[in-house]
Amino acid sequence: MKWRTILGVTVGLMLPLAFMFDHCGALLRAHHTQSMARWDARVVPILPADQRRALPTYRRSCESQKDCTPPLACVSSASGEQSVCIDSSCMTDLQCRQGFACRTRRSLGDDGPLVRRCVLIGVRKEGQPCFDHANHQEEACERGLLCGDGHCGRPCQLEVPSSCPSGFVCRAGPDAPSCQPFCEGGDCPEGQQCVREDTGEARCMIVHGDNCQRAPCEAGQQCQLTGYTPGPEAWAVKMECVTPCDGTRSCPEGSVCFLGGCKRECRPDARDVCGPGRQCTEYVPGRLWLCEPTVQ
Repeated sequence: MKWRTILGVTVGLMLPLAFMFDHCGALLRAHHTQSMARWDARVVPILPADQRRALPTYRRSCESQKDCTPPLACVSSASGEQSVCIDSSCMTDLQCRQGFACRTRRSLGDDGPLVRRCVLIGVRKEGQPCFDHANHQEEACERGLLCGDGHCGRPCQLEVPSSCPSGFVCRAGPDAPSCQPFCEGGDCPEGQQCVREDTGEARCMIVHGDNCQRAPCEAGQQCQLTGYTPGPEAWAVKMECVTPCDGTRSCPEGSVCFLGGCKRECRPDARDVCGPGRQCTEYVPGRLWLCEPTVQ
């Protein structure tokens, strides 16, 4: 009879535990469902082959979302490639081959549709620069990290700041929020500087040129940031003071309006035309060269 008593006590203990685990599982499933619902309505599904063929813009190049036949999204399929009109290729990691993970990609335009694509799992660590559609493992995040806002970061909770380590802040992303680097003042590694972008975010970067955020530009000029380039440990940026220009304000002779600022034209065969700390950079092959901060 003793074993029956033990069995009865054991079953009595297990039933509340089973209920607790089932309840927790239900909460997790509900949270997952709510997370999925946030982007489900905007995600382009995996279209059947006959439906793709019926869409005249499928796989055609695009410059904006209006160039694509709904429900296709205007997205670059790989780093450095022109954007094309496509649908999703996966919904879960199980639909991707080994070494890839299913991630959400934004189309051109903040309010455009989203697509789910298989992207490389790479070697980049937390806080290192990344491409969300990298061609090489050296440009992609390792497993478990998300390429959120240009950097690899662990998943986090927006309402829980402590879910990110020191020096990081939780930012929303197309898949889920992730921990992204954030700096204040002089807390950057040697060789990097804290740079504040137009979005208000501040990150440690390698600065080419003069840091005009530290030393303000002369009256009538503005500080311009261009040429963002990902390095092994940090993004690099070109920074310089330029004279603003647009359709109503023209540039001095010998200069052209480029990205809202006057830049001096140059030729690669002319020596020292750009002056110290600057180099002649080709922008339009065989047609346009501009003076810019030297990339060291």
